Amino acid sequence: MWGRGARHETGGVPTRQCCCHKSRRAGEREQGLEAILGRERARGEQPPTLEHTADAVLAPLYYLAVFTDLPLTAEWTRTLVSRLLSPGPVQQQAS
Repeated sequence: MWGRGARHETGGVPTRQCCCHKSRRAGEREQGLEAILGRERARGEQPPTLEHTADAVLAPLYYLAVFTDLPLTAEWTRTLVSRLLSPGPVQQQAS
């Protein structure tokens, strides 16, 4: 729901965020991811940004769950996380 709903919630200003972005569950997931990334920073690591983590892990999970009949497997989710954490030019680091 990228259209009117998102414009309505932002006072008519176009946005890339889904109109359900600010739901309580989305906030809880964001807080959970941020806690994980914060622990990484506390250990001296340079984790990816929250946005990149959500794009690389949560988005594919939601897509698979909502738009396909394929099962969500632990192996597939580990692959998503491995891709996120592997060094490379695509990965974005938190500043």
